[in-house]
Formats: sequence, C-alpha cells, structure tokens
Amino acid sequence: MKRIIIVGMLVIVKLYIGANLAYLYMMPVSIMAQQKEAIARTVMTAIAGPAGGAVIMVAIVTSVFGALNGNLLAKPRVPYAMARDGLMFSFLGKTHPRWATPWAALLIQGAVAIIMVLVLRDFDTLTTYFVVVEWAALIFAVGAVFVLRRKMAEAQRPFRTPAYPWVPLCFVFGTVVGVSAIVWGQIQVGNFSPIYGLAIAAAGFPAHHLWKRLKRSP
Repeated sequence: MKRIIIVGMLVIVKLYIGANLAYLYMMPVSIMAQQKEAIARTVMTAIAGPAGGAVIMVAIVTSVFGALNGNLLAKPRVPYAMARDGLMFSFLGKTHPRWATPWAALLIQGAVAIIMVLVLRDFDTLTTYFVVVEWAALIFAVGAVFVLRRKMAEAQRPFRTPAYPWVPLCFVFGTVVGVSAIVWGQIQVGNFSPIYGLAIAAAGFPAHHLWKRLKRSP
C-alpha cells in the first residue's frame, strides 16, 4: 500500500509539472492572465485543433466528476464522525436505515454547496474559495503530526512519516507560501472570496470552544 501511494503521488506530480511546463512553453504568463477560457483548452486547440480542445475539455469534466465523487464520499463523513464522538450536533451522526450513509451530513453539504453557487456565482471565484479553504485545512491536518508526536509520543504507529520532521515541515511551509500567494493575488484583482472562506473556517475555533463549554455546563 505504501508503494502504491508513493508511486501514485509521484505520477500525479509529474503530470501536473509536465502540464504546467507545456502551458508556459505555449503561452506567456502575461497572456495567461488575460485568458477568459480554460488555458488547457487554448493550448490543446493550438496543438491539435478544435478536436484537441474538445478532448481536453472532456478530460477536465471527467476529472471534475471524479473529484466530486471523492468529496461526496469523504467530506460528509467528517461531521458524521465528529458527531459520533460528541464533537458536533448529534443529528449529523445519523445514518440511513437502509443504505447506512450519513444522510443528514450529505443533505447539509449539498445545501451549503448550492448556497455557495448562488452567492459566489462565478466559477473561478467559487474554485478559488474552495481551493484556499481546502489547502488551509491540509496545513492543520499535516501540522497535527507535530502535535500528536509530542502529546502521544508512546502511541503505536504502523506508518511513520519518512524523514520526520522535514517532510511535513516542507509541506506546511510550501503550502503556507502557496496559499498566501493565491490569496494576495486574488485580493489584487478584487476577489475577496478567499478571505471570506478563511474567516468562516476560522470561526470554527471559537464555535468549537463554545460548544465544549456548553456541553460541560449542567
């Protein structure tokens, strides 16, 4: 399993780097900044004509549906697990009597997604909002490795992070730099959706603290 994960990640990194190098080779950054349509489509149309542009758009849509499938399977189970552990509203821990799916969490996630589409409207704005908040969450997830290593030093670990602490440290540092660059770039063009997203996510800290205090009170 470890070999599959490592090889898979290396293949993905290679594909992403190769695609971006191809974009930069075919199109200067100044022109990219003025693009109104997908850069991949423009590049593939220049290389293989309209058919190439159509093929890459089909590939992009397929990738989007794949990501959507993964999010539908994984994301609702986070509040579900938190509710089962007593860290969130108990109704989020309910499962469907027949399909055993966290239906309450799924419905709320769907409702929030619809609201975000209606409020943000623009696809690029919505994507930036999601990407920034998602990667900010990953910073905390990887940063938790340092906390758990200190608080649970004697716990058994079937898998240990290679080259600890440098691997998670490089990830956290690189992600902070990348997210900061995205947020700053979006602010420069008047898109404040990443700030709103980070503010909403940060509101979870006082909300969780208040939740714990209310649970302790008689």
